[in-house]
Amino acid sequence: MALASELKPYQATYEIIRGGKVTGEQTTELKRLNNNQWLLTDTTKGTRGMASLIGFKRQETSEFTFVDGQLFVTRHSMNQKAAFNKRQYQFTYDAQEKQYKGTRKGDQFTLAVTEQNIISAHMLPLALSLTACQQDARAAIDLLKSTNLSHYQFTFNYQSDKITSQRVFSTPRKKSSTAQLDASKNCLPVTQTHQEENEPEINSRLTAFNWL
Repeated sequence: MALASELKPYQATYEIIRGGKVTGEQTTELKRLNNNQWLLTDTTKGTRGMASLIGFKRQETSEFTFVDGQLFVTRHSMNQKAAFNKRQYQFTYDAQEKQYKGTRKGDQFTLAVTEQNIISAHMLPLALSLTACQQDARAAIDLLKSTNLSHYQFTFNYQSDKITSQRVFSTPRKKSSTAQLDASKNCLPVTQTHQEENEPEINSRLTAFNWL
């Protein structure tokens, strides 16, 4: 099984399924910028149904460092277009002032931080992969979501090469988030399922993968 120190560049394609119907496709690419700096990019586009009709497209990028098994996001951006609607969100880490500076919905924000293990919400599947490959039973992950830090917890179940992660919610909620991870692919998620109360189930399924 791969160790956390063996982060490797790859490209993966996922089929997006909403309420049992295929709606889109997501391409994920991880590449190394230099020894410790990495870039994660997701490009999602609507391919069927309403998502295709409105021309849905979303791109997210996260630059981060990976040192001593720790992820730390230094820059993130999200651009989404659907029909005449556009959404943008971005932030950058200021090392001198030890804070994130960003823009959300046209408003600027700052967030002071003291820890060096913060990720973007976009990086969560990658963080789960690293934890799973260390064969940890639980994970506590701090991520910058919207304009604040959020604290997520997960449990992991190991059965041969099949690994299952499940989010643990701090208060009872009618929602769930689970993933199946593949130990032969650096514990990359091969299926992910998200369900919220009164909302259709959203699934992503790995359809193509290659090391870069």
